[in-house]
Amino acid sequence: MLKLVYSFKLVNYNSIISIILSLITFIYDDTIQRIIINLIIILVQTIALIVSIFLIEKELKNNFDENRNRRNS
Repeated sequence: MLKLVYSFKLVNYNSIISIILSLITFIYDDTIQRIIINLIIILVQTIALIVSIFLIEKELKNNFDENRNRRNS
């Protein structure tokens, strides 16, 4: 359960970081720099999303059996 909470925190931290980086892009006047920074933000968000999906799936597999019953700890 602790790892599941950690994966949700990973997504929340990623959101905060992406908001801050998006605000930084308003400083740049050059559109090429804005495009590059926004592409980096999208890449980081996508990686964090994929990692969190695998972490959640791993925890669900550890906590439930094939018949969707909770395993006794």
